[in-house]
Amino acid sequence: TALWVLLDASPKDKLLKISSSDGSLITNFSSDGIADAPSADTEGITYLGGAIYVIANEGSGCCDSSRKLYKINASTGSTESGYPKDLGNFIYNDLGGLTNDGTNLVSWTKSNSNDAKVFDTNGSELNSYWPCCPSINGAKGIAYHPGREEYFVASGSSLSTFDGSFN
Repeated sequence: TALWVLLDASPKDKLLKISSSDGSLITNFSSDGIADAPSADTEGITYLGGAIYVIANEGSGCCDSSRKLYKINASTGSTESGYPKDLGNFIYNDLGGLTNDGTNLVSWTKSNSNDAKVFDTNGSELNSYWPCCPSINGAKGIAYHPGREEYFVASGSSLSTFDGSFN
């Protein structure tokens, strides 16, 4: 079993594959257990269906940023054919984290609003939620607990809990 870590780096962010039993880097992933992420602007990572999914807010400025979804081969660290997918047709603010519900990908906007987005692994929108309370106005982390069917959303030092429908 592996723990996947996304590390901010330059010129590209890094993907680390770490043993969950002893914390060592798993070197069958790459020569040293570290691979270049597909972008220098990554924001979230999740493992689903044997693949790693990464989101990135690429570009800069108000109107030059684009949200991208990458599918990474968990054995080689390479971006899969047909990726990245552009999420800009339904996500208008930068994303701040990525998780999955066992079937689909789920993210939260990084600032400006309480905006949760559910999309499939091909980058097609499935649902949008605008949870009322608490109003955290953006988040940088999101996780899902399948046994409890709850989302945990982190913003600064605050952690909010939502049910599977973001109530």
